[in-house]
Amino acid sequence: VVQEALRRNPNLKVIASPWSAPAHMKTSGNLVGGQLLESAVSSYANLLLQYVVFFRRHGVDIAALTLQNEPHHGRAAYPCMVMKAHRAAQLAEVVVGLLRSSDLNTLVIVHDH
Repeated sequence: VVQEALRRNPNLKVIASPWSAPAHMKTSGNLVGGQLLESAVSSYANLLLQYVVFFRRHGVDIAALTLQNEPHHGRAAYPCMVMKAHRAAQLAEVVVGLLRSSDLNTLVIVHDH
């Protein structure tokens, strides 16, 4: 779908916004609720990098990546995750470093609410 949209409008900018880290990386151990574990910051940053690289390999450049969709929203019946400012700052530092070392100029957006 994204490739078709880009074919129709090559000027389209794609923004990716994850709703939740994998359950094993969260305090809740569940896709719903919880927060990113400090011990998972590096692993999650690598997962976000892999996401951007995957799309690029398939012809879709991710112009911007948010670290967490609605970071203050942790109570829902669907995947979500609270991300407080200190964790977002830790994650942003690692993600930006990984993107730059991979020659990717994807913009990182910290607060997507």
